[in-house]
Amino acid sequence: MAVELTALDATRISTVLADLGCVSCEAHVFESLPSTNAWLLAQPLNSLPQLCAVEVQTQGRGRRDKTWLSPERGVTFSIARRFNTGAAQLGGLSLVVGCAIADVLHEFGLRDVQLKWPNDVLIGGAKLCGILIESTTVGPDCIDTITGIGINYSSAPTGADVDRPATDLSRCLDHVPGRNELIARVAAGVLRYFADFEASGFVCARSNWESLDAFRGQEVSVHYGKNQTAQGIAHGVDDSGALQILTRDGVQVFHSGDVSLRPRT
Repeated sequence: MAVELTALDATRISTVLADLGCVSCEAHVFESLPSTNAWLLAQPLNSLPQLCAVEVQTQGRGRRDKTWLSPERGVTFSIARRFNTGAAQLGGLSLVVGCAIADVLHEFGLRDVQLKWPNDVLIGGAKLCGILIESTTVGPDCIDTITGIGINYSSAPTGADVDRPATDLSRCLDHVPGRNELIARVAAGVLRYFADFEASGFVCARSNWESLDAFRGQEVSVHYGKNQTAQGIAHGVDDSGALQILTRDGVQVFHSGDVSLRPRT
């Protein structure tokens, strides 16, 4: 369906955030930036979260040094949030973000939402959204995190650089929410999950994530390290958010940032 693109508006995003109980999150909007993650990484961060959204992102980054393709006038934003914990306790953070996005999509009426470990949101097997988390250590028990979120809104990336099917909200919903509302609602959901995550770790979202696991019980190939591959049955995640694969040699565990996951062909 055709989508009316209303300009991104920091005041409108802040208003919706406040209505949803996130009065302390400061919103910034730009016409163009190389990267919303990079912009937030360059800003001083205190205990209050910040949000950066952009109409056009020119140098987006994905996991494992891949390019993040961001259609113009889409939904591209990042959230900065400080965690009073060590880096070892942040495993599973991208999975928590996926759960927050899935909750919002369910509220808008989407039911065929799946999560692909560790950072993709799928609709009917096609990629709708990607997540990239970067962090900076501030102290022994203090980590600044930047969570980048890209949602295909009125179009999806195409071309030789796209290695899997993609979709967008205009193909999935009869009524597509405005971008400012969508960004604010996703950000509010992410920040709520972050509070629970800081208090109890990934166990706060494990059952929710596993109920949406796109590949649980399927044969998969896991590519990791330097051209290494493991094959087996996707066996969910553990309490830290690590991927579990049932192989001929038993259960192997893989951590975020080390592997990619695709169904075996």
